[in-house]
Amino acid sequence: IKALKVSEDIPNFVFCATSSLTPELEKKFIEQLLALSPGTNTEQKALMSGWDAEVKNGFILVPDNYSLRALELSDLLRKSGK
Repeated sequence: IKALKVSEDIPNFVFCATSSLTPELEKKFIEQLLALSPGTNTEQKALMSGWDAEVKNGFILVPDNYSLRALELSDLLRKSGK
């Protein structure tokens, strides 16, 4: 198999929180997740190696239009019959 192109990172994991979560704690949580760099940090790579495949390579922020674009893609696939 030969890869013709490598895609950009694709968001595929969701965290949920109660409505009582403070904005400060939400910001800290996001900062900590984004600070994980298993691709360049060997200690973090070892720590995260047993994590689920969706998260063991780190995290990215979801682009603002991600949900809309994902729905559009899903709709196109459904209409194509695939």
